[in-house]
Amino acid sequence: MSAAAQLETLLTEDDVAKRYGVTVRTVQKWRHSGVGPAYLKVGGGEKSPIRYRPSDLDAFDRKSLVSPKEQP
Repeated sequence: MSAAAQLETLLTEDDVAKRYGVTVRTVQKWRHSGVGPAYLKVGGGEKSPIRYRPSDLDAFDRKSLVSPKEQP
């Protein structure tokens, strides 16, 4: 996959907020408190755009999954 094609698959904070039904501010709070999905800082600078890989969101979903206890 080319670098351009890989960049097209990255998601913005807005995309993540829509996926989880929360505000962009909530996604930012998750990131700053270290409880949200893994992310990328594209470009490496202080004001670099934040992007999310779909695979990292899937991993976050699996990590957050709570299964009901089986009833005896």
